[in-house]
Amino acid sequence: MPTKWQEKNVGVSLRRGTSKRKPVQNEDNGTLAGYTIEHWDDHKDAVATPPTMRIKTKTTTEEE
Repeated sequence: MPTKWQEKNVGVSLRRGTSKRKPVQNEDNGTLAGYTIEHWDDHKDAVATPPTMRIKTKTTTEEE
């Protein structure tokens, strides 16, 4: 495991590990809106999960 001095001189974290995934709530209704993921190298990602929508289509056939 590198020391803090080695990490400081290299300029990047030499530690490799797991990511922390935290759920995010929708402010409107309290449902799950997505996740924020904090990676071992201190960068963050956001993953949005929009609600599923049901769409109905109507087709007509007109004969002339």
